[in-house]
Amino acid sequence: QAPMILVAQSTSQVYAVQAAQLGTTDPHGLKRLFLKIIRSSLLYGLAPLAVFCAFAPELFARVFGEPWRAAGQYARILAPAYYLCFSHQCTMMTLAMLERQSWQAGWDTLRLLAVVFVLVLCPIAGVSFERTLVALAAVSCLSYAANLLLCYLAITHQRTRPDVVDFNPQEIMVD
Repeated sequence: QAPMILVAQSTSQVYAVQAAQLGTTDPHGLKRLFLKIIRSSLLYGLAPLAVFCAFAPELFARVFGEPWRAAGQYARILAPAYYLCFSHQCTMMTLAMLERQSWQAGWDTLRLLAVVFVLVLCPIAGVSFERTLVALAAVSCLSYAANLLLCYLAITHQRTRPDVVDFNPQEIMVD
């Protein structure tokens, strides 16, 4: 997970700088940048996702020993959630940058409730650990996809801000 976080944070920092510039001056450019970052992150994450989904139990057993095969199965189950998490982390500042903190707070709240719901109710219902993990991965995938959709909607439906005026310091300078 550490390499994924490093790449996502670096991408996020570059995206934040470029998106902040485009957010007020070029909404269509911001949309293009957002879609480019999402496409790239999904594309770059595809190979690790495929490897984990296909070979994780065997890889874990070979590298760490046979007792770790179950951990490989758990990694396989969680791989799609981490895949979408990577794309989410690359663009996660979008809602705050576009002053949609209420949307972000709503998403954070619903995601927290969904995760707690899965982690509390599955064991009460007698659901196995592996199936609980599947439910957790599904909730995570849905929540990350929902956040990406919220970011896209915030970009494509930006509010107009009459209180924001383009500032040009040269206009106020006296000769």
